[in-house]
Amino acid sequence: MSRDQPGHGPTASDAYGAKWSSHVESPTRARLRREVYGEEYPAEVDPRSFLTWTELRRIAKELCLGPGDTFVDLGCGQGGPGLWVARETGAALAGCGKLVADE
Repeated sequence: MSRDQPGHGPTASDAYGAKWSSHVESPTRARLRREVYGEEYPAEVDPRSFLTWTELRRIAKELCLGPGDTFVDLGCGQGGPGLWVARETGAALAGCGKLVADE
């Protein structure tokens, strides 16, 4: 039996939750990012990192994506930046940040 099955020790979901539980978005964290980055802070994409509008635009440009293309955002968390790139470019997004609950 696999360790990821119920009753057989910690699961991948447990490990993910433990690692990121301290990174829960808070109003204070968002306010600090807005203060530091000003107009460069992409609040509408709900970034959980220190990403700016300039960096997002560069990512979209450098990936050379367009309608009919698909890209993968590994470790995407909430997926905000990847979803923005997909909307801007017309590409499809496959993300795998948070693991689905164990069955």
